[in-house]
Amino acid sequence: MKLKDGVSTEIRGEEPILPTMPNTAEYYAVFSGAAAENFPEPIRIDEVTHFLMNELKEEKTEEDLVKTMVETYEVEEDVVKEDVHALIEQLKAAGIITE
Repeated sequence: MKLKDGVSTEIRGEEPILPTMPNTAEYYAVFSGAAAENFPEPIRIDEVTHFLMNELKEEKTEEDLVKTMVETYEVEEDVVKEDVHALIEQLKAAGIITE
């Protein structure tokens, strides 16, 4: 699976991270073209969603995403497996990623 064309976590080529204090960065998903029909405005996303959407700029499997989360955040696989699956299902339902 992969992010569909017109879906980005960058604004004008820059990461839209506005860190004012530790752990208070703001992340957004931005939509253009056909993707903007359903999402005409940027939407605020959390750090993990931002991380996973960036991973989905390239073709990945759900297992790839779980492995990357385990390595990056140093958590147990069973802790993130359900969360990654739930997020993938939400992104699919929203039409943001390809199968």
